Amino acid sequence: MVQTPNKPATKLPPSKHQFAEVIHRLEAGGAMIPDTPENVMQIIAIWKAYAVPMDFYWRDLLYIAERVFLHPLPFFK
Repeated sequence: MVQTPNKPATKLPPSKHQFAEVIHRLEAGGAMIPDTPENVMQIIAIWKAYAVPMDFYWRDLLYIAERVFLHPLPFFK
């Protein structure tokens, strides 16, 4: 078995970017925001705020598909 020589690892200086913590967390496979109970509740609230209009939207599309789109003119009934 042939072993390759270890390359010296060059260490980059710590980033001074304002979002460096978020970038490092994303690169490590983590979430964009820290996993805290408050953040989880905010995400759930966002999902709920998105789900309510989407519920009405799909019901409206279903109504259009069943009643309006299939009968564009009354004399075709």
